[in-house]
Amino acid sequence: MRRRTHSTRHRLRIELDRESPIPSSPFHHSPSSSLAPTEVCAWRQRWLIGEVDDENAAGMDGVAGHAGLFSTARDVARLGEVYVRGGWGLLHPETVMEMTRCQAEDEAVRRGLGWQLWSPDETSSGHPFSRRAYGHTGFTGTSLWVDPEQALVVVCLTNRVYYGRRQGGRIAKFRVALHEAIAATQTGGETSCTSAECTSAECTSAECTSSD
Repeated sequence: MRRRTHSTRHRLRIELDRESPIPSSPFHHSPSSSLAPTEVCAWRQRWLIGEVDDENAAGMDGVAGHAGLFSTARDVARLGEVYVRGGWGLLHPETVMEMTRCQAEDEAVRRGLGWQLWSPDETSSGHPFSRRAYGHTGFTGTSLWVDPEQALVVVCLTNRVYYGRRQGGRIAKFRVALHEAIAATQTGGETSCTSAECTSAECTSAECTSSD
């Protein structure tokens, strides 16, 4: 893997070998303007089209470590598959294990390195999956969740702020419902057990939740 930086807009481009599971430059800071608008920015006083939504990242010319990447659902899913496959030649398996183990915990919130981990909280995006699941959400309504136990990758690229940020509170419920529907297809109608003592997605404990 080679990395090149360009002074224009501080653009960062990552070039991967042909054998890489991710195609060359699948993530962009400055994509084509032929994209659906995100929202009307009160600060910039215009519709945002192909621009980072986050104001802090915008103040850094659109390039920041926490926001600003654009890609397709297909390529984001391939990134998730890299982790399902233990690194897939792009990362060391030990790196994947370190990134996806609990590094910090605050009540029901558990985090790895760059990932939110499964939580027993019913409102957690990872709740319908196995306890080994992990993922990441974006402010505008995007998410990537990975369940290595089921070899499952779920990508949701939607827009919760199109009609304004005050209308965006329902995305959490939508995401959990989406994950429950997908998890049900993997487990024959049953979702994962929420018992803190359970480690199996096929548990028949009375504390398990299931859907018809």
